[in-house]
Amino acid sequence: MASGSSGVKREPSVTSVFSGQKTKKEEQREKHKAELGVCRIRKVLKDGAGYQTVGSGAVIKNLKNQWPWKDKCCIVTSNKVLPERDFDINDIVVDFKKLSSSSQRTFELGNIAMSDAVHRSTSGLVVVPLQDPKALPIKKYSIFTYRPFTKGNELSNELLCPIVDDTGSSSFDVKPFRLKLMVNQCVLYDGHSSFKTLAEFIGTSNRKPHGSVILSRGENLTAVGILHCRDDGSSRISPVWLSEETLSGLSKDKYIYLSFPRHLKIRSFA
Repeated sequence: MASGSSGVKREPSVTSVFSGQKTKKEEQREKHKAELGVCRIRKVLKDGAGYQTVGSGAVIKNLKNQWPWKDKCCIVTSNKVLPERDFDINDIVVDFKKLSSSSQRTFELGNIAMSDAVHRSTSGLVVVPLQDPKALPIKKYSIFTYRPFTKGNELSNELLCPIVDDTGSSSFDVKPFRLKLMVNQCVLYDGHSSFKTLAEFIGTSNRKPHGSVILSRGENLTAVGILHCRDDGSSRISPVWLSEETLSGLSKDKYIYLSFPRHLKIRSFA
C-alpha cells in the first residue's frame, strides 16, 4: 500500500520527534502566546445576577527561583482587580482564550488556587499561587503547560501589553497595545493615540486594562510587570514591576498544602 493512501494514519517520524522540531500546534501556541497566557477575571454577582468582569491577569511561572516558588504557577493581577475588602476566592472565575475557537476555557479560581496563600504587596500586586497539578484530577491542564509566562527582568523603552476587551459573557478578545516608558510617566499606545491615564484609555470602550500583564519584546515573551494606576484619583498609569524588591514579600510561610485534592469543576459560564 502506498504511503499516501487514504485511511492510513501517519505516525510522526523519528526525526521529527527527536530533532527538537516543533509541531504546527506548538508553533501556533507560541505565535499566540501573548493571548493564551492572559486571563479575564470575573466576579460572581449576588442573588444570581450573573458575573461582572473586574479586570484581567496572567498565569506566570517561576516568580522566584527558590523553593517554594520555583516552577510554581500563579495568577498575577492587581489589587484594583482583586481588592482585599470583601474578597472571596470562591466568587472568582478566570477565563482563558482557546487556540482554535472563539470559545473560552473557564476555571473557578477557588478550585485550582491555594486560597490560603494569596499574597498582596504594598505596591498593589496580587499573587494567587495555584495548586500542584498533581493534586488535581487533570494533570496536564493548559494552565500549567503552554499558557504560563515566565518572569523576566529586561525592561526597555517600549513593552507589550495585551489587554482584555470584554465583548460578552461567553467570549472576549485580547488586543495588543504597547506601553511606552517616558520621563516621569508611562503611556499606553494603540498605534494612533497615546493615553496617560487608564480612565482616558478606557473611555467608553469595553477595555479592561487593570491587572494586565506587561511583557518584554522579542522572540521569547517574558512577564516583567502588571498594569496598575496611582491611588490618588488621577488613574495615571503606574506599573508594578516584577522586581526582586516587589517580590520580596512572597513567603513560604503562607503555604498550606492540602491533604486531599479538591474536585476540579470545569464548566462553561453564560
